[in-house]
Amino acid sequence: MEIIAHRGFCIQAVENTPAAVLAAWQIGADAVEIDVRLSKDDTVAVIHDANTNGIRVSAADFQQLEKTGIASLSQIFDVLPENKRVFIEIKCKSEIIPALKTEIQRCAKQRQIVLIGFDFQTMKQAKMNMPDICVCLSVRAKKGLNGSELIKRACDNKFSGFALEYNFITADFTDMCKKSNLKIFAWTVNDTEIAKFLADCRIAGIITDRPDLIRKAVEKE
Repeated sequence: MEIIAHRGFCIQAVENTPAAVLAAWQIGADAVEIDVRLSKDDTVAVIHDANTNGIRVSAADFQQLEKTGIASLSQIFDVLPENKRVFIEIKCKSEIIPALKTEIQRCAKQRQIVLIGFDFQTMKQAKMNMPDICVCLSVRAKKGLNGSELIKRACDNKFSGFALEYNFITADFTDMCKKSNLKIFAWTVNDTEIAKFLADCRIAGIITDRPDLIRKAVEKE
């Protein structure tokens, strides 16, 4: 099971930066999760929020964003070792896909990349444009969520699985996903007992703010 550092290891460095990614490698994370948005000049910027320091990301050139400490996706790829993975969460819509595809092709680390995101149409477009890349649909746990329908939707669109809010995950749903060859990555898990339960369910990975603690907890099982 992969232990995935949420926005890097943010206890030691600013989230979504190369420093946070490097800190995650130092404490033994298997992968990192980062957030991306598209700048005005079509640079893939690594940032969660639509605005930073009063600047709207989509209305600013990357040079302006960089002055506020924002990194580019290419800078994250520069600190991605061969034995690690990066989960790239798309925080905007499908306008980012051409630039994202270009950056992924340029880095030559396609097998180390997983694309995740909540917007179904954006993720569908991502898979259509990058069929060789692992694409997972992000899903929030909510009342009335139907596991069978989720699985059908994922299979119909050739998704590799789900980045799923942890409190929806059960052993039965995990088994259903395995039968359809779909992987589950749970977010955001910082409780060691919950992590142990998910490890027992044999999910593919846990996205966490505390990869150091979660690693120790699941290795004791």
